[in-house]
Amino acid sequence: MTSAAAAESIKSLFSLADQRIIKMVVDPKPRYSLLASAGIFFTFSAVALTAAAALPLLLVACLVVSYLEDMGTSASVIISTFMGGIYAVVIGSGYGLVASGWVPWEKLVGSGLLFVCALFAATGAYRLGARRLALSVLLGTCAPWALFHAVTPLDPIRALALTIACKVFVKALGAACQAPAKPDGTGMRVLLTGDSFAPKLDGPMLITGNVIRGLVALGHSVHVYCSNGHPGIAYGPELAGATVTRGPGVEVFPTHRITIPGPWFVWSLLKFRPHIIQFIDLNPHNLLTLPVAWLLGVPCVLTHLSRIDLYSSYSPMPIGYIGPSLMRLILEATTMCASGHLLGDPSQAAQPWFHGLPIVRGWDWGIDTVLFHPKKADKKVKAQYCNGGRTDLPLVLFVGRMAPEKQVELLPAMIEAVNPPGQKPVCRFALIGGGPSAEFIRGATAGRDDVVMPGVVRGEDLAKCFASADLFFTPTVTGTMDLVFLESMASGLPVVGPRAVAVPHVVTDGVNGQLYEVCDAADAARAIRAALPLAGKMKKRCREIAEERFTYAAMVQRCVDVYGTVLGEETAPKQE
Repeated sequence: MTSAAAAESIKSLFSLADQRIIKMVVDPKPRYSLLASAGIFFTFSAVALTAAAALPLLLVACLVVSYLEDMGTSASVIISTFMGGIYAVVIGSGYGLVASGWVPWEKLVGSGLLFVCALFAATGAYRLGARRLALSVLLGTCAPWALFHAVTPLDPIRALALTIACKVFVKALGAACQAPAKPDGTGMRVLLTGDSFAPKLDGPMLITGNVIRGLVALGHSVHVYCSNGHPGIAYGPELAGATVTRGPGVEVFPTHRITIPGPWFVWSLLKFRPHIIQFIDLNPHNLLTLPVAWLLGVPCVLTHLSRIDLYSSYSPMPIGYIGPSLMRLILEATTMCASGHLLGDPSQAAQPWFHGLPIVRGWDWGIDTVLFHPKKADKKVKAQYCNGGRTDLPLVLFVGRMAPEKQVELLPAMIEAVNPPGQKPVCRFALIGGGPSAEFIRGATAGRDDVVMPGVVRGEDLAKCFASADLFFTPTVTGTMDLVFLESMASGLPVVGPRAVAVPHVVTDGVNGQLYEVCDAADAARAIRAALPLAGKMKKRCREIAEERFTYAAMVQRCVDVYGTVLGEETAPKQE
């Protein structure tokens, strides 16, 4: 098969989710549009009202189908559960209020729509520059008034009185939840919260652990609120120097718990009294407690380590189809509650939910430049991963989770475009990792003598593998600044990746790798073939870039810089 034929055949592998993802990352990024935002807000309001009549059926669809299907991704399970859970709580609570006679149906619906209008008006006003109006009047007063009027039997005047009383109480509670003065020379008090803590083992967990170590080394105090792990667990935050409060969570996988939002988070604030909160990634707990932290007046930084707007496309239908729009709605409504944002994918700053936000910064991650080093290259290791021991040919490496949302099922067609049948191969491929797509890839590459799949490799063995290869390659376009890119460069390994998301921020053509057009097998083959002769020349520059930009110390310092900007930013959003 020729490269052009392989490029055509790869199209048949595209799922509907893949097609939506390609459009989202290839098309020009949309700027904020008040009309588009209004359409999303009110469309989903109408859908929610219509769907209320089918509550039992939709609950089954949202909460059960994700566990009956083999989606192969924790992201899909979490997103489906989150959306289904919100639907269950909101619509189910409405049914209960009406059925009990507490409030009439027309009052609940009417005031509920007023709440949506206030929320939409707040997001629009904030992004058009009227931040005080958006936060203090619309989000801080009108929205809670409409909510109280909807869910209580109070008339409008009494609902307003309840709103004012609650604001006074929340202001007093907020004063007790944060440090009484700005940080002095003794350092900051930082509270980290999220689900990226041991025993969960992935890139965000490694990043979070090293942020804790770096902050403690700089003299700052760190407290963690999460549901994962237990005191003394390996790689736990206690071992990195943090104190920990653990709340309840739901286990969705053996090493992954979703933290349940609740009063335990406020208790951790009262106990630790931070100067600032860093929310680690977007998850149900963080999305629902970020507005609470804003109401309490505690400055917050929201860290975006994954692209849930892209991952949501891989949820079961119909969630997968509406997921990106629903994520946009949720993000537009919640991101303005954070004083600052750290983006693992700097290109994400062009997305509409970041428009008008005062502090949005790209965040270069760090890597262990001692563990991953070119000096660990070993000819025996290369021979082990070159099928047939053909060390005379360059070794191209893929390392990552093999799941549909990573576009890894396109790997066989891309490999065939590089080494077409009947032609002399130009390289060998080692595909390292595991996951639900591994068997598909293994079957699709069966019989090829240029591919080896050793499974999951970790630690020192993985470091030797990186250093012994000649090129790193990935088809993934749903990641942010994937750690495998940085591990590759620290090992002196040039990177070939798609021209999308954070990859161009890390890779420069001809300097430390090659870029190719998204999911284009022919262009991927071109990029690999172009990079192979230059690999030796690029190795030194790859290592230099890793040492210059992607160290743990630099990663932590960027966090500290943003903390300082947020705490000293006079225009940072504050609850009044």
